[in-house]
Amino acid sequence: MLFCRPATHLHSHICNHHYRLCEIAVQIHADLLLLLELLLGILLASLFDRPSPAESVGQTKRASMKKITMRACVLFAFVVTGQGFAQWVQTGGPIGPITRTLAASGGVLFAGTDAGVFYSSNNGVDWTAINTGLAKDTVVSLATNGGTLFAGTLHRGIFASVNNGNSWTAINKGLPNEPLDTISFAQINDIAAAGANLFTCTYGGGVFLSRNSGSSWNAINSGLTNTNVYSLAVNGTNLFAGTGAGGGVFVTADNGATWKPVNNGLTYTPGMVYSVYELAVNNGHLFAGTFSGGVYGTANNGESWTDANKGLSAASVLSLYAHEGNIFAGTGSSGVFLSIDNGASWTSISGGLPSNNAVLCFCKSDSTLYAALYGSGVWRRSLLTASPAPTGVTLEKASKGNVVSISSAAGVLRYILPVASIVSIKYYDLQGRLLASFVNQSEAAGIYSMAMPSLPKGFYVRDFRAGSFAQKDRVTVLR
Repeated sequence: MLFCRPATHLHSHICNHHYRLCEIAVQIHADLLLLLELLLGILLASLFDRPSPAESVGQTKRASMKKITMRACVLFAFVVTGQGFAQWVQTGGPIGPITRTLAASGGVLFAGTDAGVFYSSNNGVDWTAINTGLAKDTVVSLATNGGTLFAGTLHRGIFASVNNGNSWTAINKGLPNEPLDTISFAQINDIAAAGANLFTCTYGGGVFLSRNSGSSWNAINSGLTNTNVYSLAVNGTNLFAGTGAGGGVFVTADNGATWKPVNNGLTYTPGMVYSVYELAVNNGHLFAGTFSGGVYGTANNGESWTDANKGLSAASVLSLYAHEGNIFAGTGSSGVFLSIDNGASWTSISGGLPSNNAVLCFCKSDSTLYAALYGSGVWRRSLLTASPAPTGVTLEKASKGNVVSISSAAGVLRYILPVASIVSIKYYDLQGRLLASFVNQSEAAGIYSMAMPSLPKGFYVRDFRAGSFAQKDRVTVLR
């Protein structure tokens, strides 16, 4: 069961950008070269058979492991040409319309756009419209539950598909119309499920409950004093609603029969509560993405909130996504941030994304994280998993004597991370002056490559850090 977040009407205030087309870079050839290089590096390491200082530190714990296995599970740096997997990569569409929301089911990716719903079965390389029976309208929310795909629209209510979008049926009985409009329905901002119950929230109409998979809906707004509801989240037996216009967060423990506000600490001045765009649950903790206060978190179901913005350089958080202990935050103009410590700190993971684009939503499919950017389509990157920072790892040398030959035209540093970690790569001259700073963000376990700095011929110091691991190397630039 997957809940995906909408792009609410507030996104209409975001400045539009011209849609950029981007070809998908083919990685297969570069990856095969890297694997060959890795095998060669392991073979050379076993021939030289000299443990590094980092290996010596952890030798007692790893005494039973074969040396070749230890060297296969280290950080590996090599100078080659090609592209890496550290960055976000733009998918092949959907081309034209703005993507507002994403969902995934059975390896198929769905995108709700200004032109209906599109699907991709090849990780976003190709997209196909699937709008038979779907009213011509903007789709602002998607969700999957029990084999059914639901689409919430801007003006035409909710539609359901039991065949992965091949055909759609309207399921609007009981949903409210827009004021002074007997044809249009209130905007469907989010759809969530808890057991056999299906919930939806609207802008202006509050929250609705269906006990029959959407065949009919009933308003459940007793105590919900703000009916401009942007997002829903289920945490145990509690259902939370994030509202706008300074309404903050409401909670119900009885499937919406009664609601109460839970905003202690979720204020910017006494009595002034933040508007909440997005809600997400991570390890039993609830997080709220706000209009101008960043992220707030609560460990007691909203009885008290605390600021959770250390390292998060953005005031408006439009989207949140939690996966295996990690929290991803999409901002209004500062890209994507990751927290691996339940909101205690954040690190930017925006490498490859265009600047100043609002991140409207996230979605996971298999081992890939997808993000929809306002005006720039759908982007993807390998999904980070909850892993401790690496310890006792070694940065293998590109050649004997740690001499790296770099050309200004094609020099690329490539390395392999055995586990997810925060990576930093800096270059200094021999007097200790910082010349170039490469990476300062959290990266998933995997293969990476990036352009080396253009430095004059001479000697330099490279400071490579990954989590608690740190190593300095002397680098020689030959021209």
